[in-house]
Amino acid sequence: MDEQTAIEPYRLKDFAKGGTLELVTHGNVSIPVSLELLDGIIQVRASDRKPNIVEKVMFANTIIEQKCNPYLNEC
Repeated sequence: MDEQTAIEPYRLKDFAKGGTLELVTHGNVSIPVSLELLDGIIQVRASDRKPNIVEKVMFANTIIEQKCNPYLNEC
């Protein structure tokens, strides 16, 4: 990968402990992603359980790698 397309490193371990990750979308919008944000955007049916921390970290990883904007329901 050249420098322009290289993915910046981020720390999922720190995120899982309550930290935040900064996501830059395709439109160059910077969005702080936190567990609290994910709790607010992940819709769970009443009959289903809420996602655990590992599942939320995996979801955050997908959001960041695909540069999805959670406020625009892109994820």
